[in-house]
Amino acid sequence: MVRMTGLLFAAFVILSAALVFLSRLSSPRWLVYAADRDNGIADIFILDTARRMMINLTETPETGEDTPSVSADGTQIAFSRTIPGAMQICVQTLGAGERCFEPAGRWDSDPHWSPDGAQIVFTTPGQTNLAELVLLKPESGEEIRLAVGQDNTTNPDWSPDGERIVAVNASPLGSHIIVIQVLDGQITHLNEGVSGQHVFPVWSPDGRQIAYLHDGFRLALMNADGTGTRFLTGEDEHAYFPSWSPDGRQIVFQANPGGTDWELYIFDLASGDVRAITDNRALDERPAWSPDGRQIAFRSDRNGDINLYLYDVAAGTTRQVTDGLWFYHPPVWPGQGSHY
Repeated sequence: MVRMTGLLFAAFVILSAALVFLSRLSSPRWLVYAADRDNGIADIFILDTARRMMINLTETPETGEDTPSVSADGTQIAFSRTIPGAMQICVQTLGAGERCFEPAGRWDSDPHWSPDGAQIVFTTPGQTNLAELVLLKPESGEEIRLAVGQDNTTNPDWSPDGERIVAVNASPLGSHIIVIQVLDGQITHLNEGVSGQHVFPVWSPDGRQIAYLHDGFRLALMNADGTGTRFLTGEDEHAYFPSWSPDGRQIVFQANPGGTDWELYIFDLASGDVRAITDNRALDERPAWSPDGRQIAFRSDRNGDINLYLYDVAAGTTRQVTDGLWFYHPPVWPGQGSHY
């Protein structure tokens, strides 16, 4: 059952009738996220940010859902669901229903749609209980294991052309970035041998560069072949979770320079300028740039509770779009997936 909640709950009858037409999240006003109920179990929600209308997509009392990913065309939402003894990947096709893929005792999580919406890559424990990547074709249920035997492989992100997946390959000696060719599984190791923990890689919109965290906390860029490393932040700024602007000219990220408050910053790649877009004694984190480039979604506890906010890039203004009734997980837009 799909139910409506939030500030417009009194208009439930009208809004539930309108759900018949909700078969695609085609407008940039839609956000998707997980939120914990009072019992600590999370559901997947869709938020109409223009009307502050929340749609509970799952509402399963005995299971919890998390890490949503929205297909680029806005018609499908993949997510992980915790069931007794396992975690499975499920796909909700808007207006058509839900399908889950049996994990056979595995703990599958962190799904990410391919740009064409035909495949999902997700993380699962391998035969040695170290994380592996699996490629899933939802239409047939076929699975293909990727990066077999490559220690812990996590944080997958699709290239814009859908031909490559960048990920993190971790070992007791450190971690580095790898690129996997989807067609044949060939692996290219980037920055291997460079000491430190190199994590959270994200493709640029043109597929020519990769933003990542160098040694775990320093925002950096490199070319898709691993050359030309460029540091965007200093060693003491503790940057996390980069998100590209759709035109590839800027990157938003969270940081706490000097170990103070977590704020959001935008780095302009052409000029090298960095500007703060939040400034308060609070936790502002997990920014996600909208597909049309006009807004940045993030979460913050600036009013005492964790809520979701939107930053208007042109106007420089911020508005709260949730009401503090639940614990809100990081938001994603169509074409994006959660990173943990």
